[in-house]
Amino acid sequence: MSEGAQPAQTAAKPGSWARDHMANERTLLAWVRTAVAFMGFGVAIAKLSVLLQIDALEHPEVVDQLPDAGLSQLVGAGLVALGGIIAILGGLQAKRWSAEVRGPTPSGSALAITVGMAVVTSVGLISYLLL
Repeated sequence: MSEGAQPAQTAAKPGSWARDHMANERTLLAWVRTAVAFMGFGVAIAKLSVLLQIDALEHPEVVDQLPDAGLSQLVGAGLVALGGIIAILGGLQAKRWSAEVRGPTPSGSALAITVGMAVVTSVGLISYLLL
């Protein structure tokens, strides 16, 4: 190498791209985990009311203090729906971030399957709670 020549620039982009790509995938999974947590909490609220109503059969004196079972089911279904919305928002955010860093989205089919499964689960749980 001659004295005036610059050393070859190491390609920083591949390492940076990989780091950004993996961070984007971790963030998507965090969104999905949050969505699943909301769905689980919604099912718990909806079904806890049913358990309390069953317990009230043995203790009729507490019936007036129990929350309305229909309201609990609606609140639970609302939380499950919110979980589905969070999953969709996470998928959109992952696509948006990938476009911003000019890298591919977390493998398009994996993104669609991950978010799609969360949304299908949300719709199934809402049906289960309200029917």
